[in-house]
Amino acid sequence: MNNIALRTKKIAFSLAAFVVMLSAVLSTAPAHADGEYYSTWVSGTGSNANSSSGCQASAPCADFSTALAQTTTGGEVNCAGPVDYHNFNTVTITYSVTIDCHDMLGSIFTTIGSNGITINAPGSDVILRNLNLDGWAQHSSIFSGDQAANGILIQAALRVEIFNCKIMNFGQDGISDTRTTGGTELFIKSTIVRGNTGPGIVAAAAATNSVALENVQSVANAY
Repeated sequence: MNNIALRTKKIAFSLAAFVVMLSAVLSTAPAHADGEYYSTWVSGTGSNANSSSGCQASAPCADFSTALAQTTTGGEVNCAGPVDYHNFNTVTITYSVTIDCHDMLGSIFTTIGSNGITINAPGSDVILRNLNLDGWAQHSSIFSGDQAANGILIQAALRVEIFNCKIMNFGQDGISDTRTTGGTELFIKSTIVRGNTGPGIVAAAAATNSVALENVQSVANAY
């Protein structure tokens, strides 16, 4: 009995020591490993210098590309204030993420010849909500007629969902789905695609096995 009691005490001591060591490790571990955050924020009055603190709601970044670089896989980029994105840059998405400007203006004015948003995220789920994409690739006060390429170009992803967006004035397609792998999905809801030089929406690849449109308006596009 004495040997059993002694072994029991040793086991209890070992467990207690492990708990103390684990608590110390957890208390010193960074809140966001590798500088990645589940929720990041952008605002027209934000600054990209805030990327060092993760583009948080109290200190948002100025554009979507910078915030995406701080957002972990499966996370969200939100709008802390109106975003009028005139940096003439395309936004490229390479992993599962949501961009949502609910109750805010989230605009992307795109550089000449580029795409508004390029999705190249094999096996991922990408959700775009409440965004305005404009292909007139000029400063807001100067319009000379040059246009960007596609509004949203989908090159690779398992599932793409587009909700409550406006996609307009692009030199090619409003939404172009060029995926060639099987088992993909495209769902577009409550979205307006208008004034594009090419088709409003193209999902021509044979491998795109599911396309669903709900309350979608395609107006004044090529066809």
